[in-house]
Amino acid sequence: MVFFFLYDSCMILMKGTKGIKESKEMKMNPLIPFVSFTSFHFVPALPQATLCFFLTADKILLAQKKQGFGAGKWNGYGGKVLSDESISAAAVREVKEESGLDVDEKDLKPVAVNRFYIDGKIKFECSVFVARRWTAEPQATREMITPTWYLLSEIPFALMWPADHLWLPIILEGKKIRADIYLDKELQQVEKFSYEEWLC
Repeated sequence: MVFFFLYDSCMILMKGTKGIKESKEMKMNPLIPFVSFTSFHFVPALPQATLCFFLTADKILLAQKKQGFGAGKWNGYGGKVLSDESISAAAVREVKEESGLDVDEKDLKPVAVNRFYIDGKIKFECSVFVARRWTAEPQATREMITPTWYLLSEIPFALMWPADHLWLPIILEGKKIRADIYLDKELQQVEKFSYEEWLC
């Protein structure tokens, strides 16, 4: 049986050999459809989040989370997707709110979809983007402080989420991935990590 997963404007073949093109107007559905050759049904969508990294030829922009989920950790910019917005629109909004940067949706390059499991239970799905074009300068905000450009060879993984050193280098190599990340209930250790490259 072959299943398909609808993600924004991209349909990913989960088990098979070929990617499938879809309409650019396709948006994330409130329910994620899975299709097989013998059936068609819906399952409830996971809570959605976004994460965006700004890159130059040799540097990456990171900032420290000041409050909320992940407080104290260094990361890119992102947050929850609201019910009335697309994933890319949420990424643009979160970037503006957390950094003061302006980025156009067309300049967001999707590079990963990470599913996070905590204490063995799936919790949310995070769509990851990179951007190389933007306007304004990064600023400290109520959510993210100390925006800093790091050399790609000196990313402070010890100060970031425990799984970041596993998947972030892969996308910085230019690959697109879909990953499953299992964290312990204290969010301190990676219990399991696996990924597959996007087929579209």
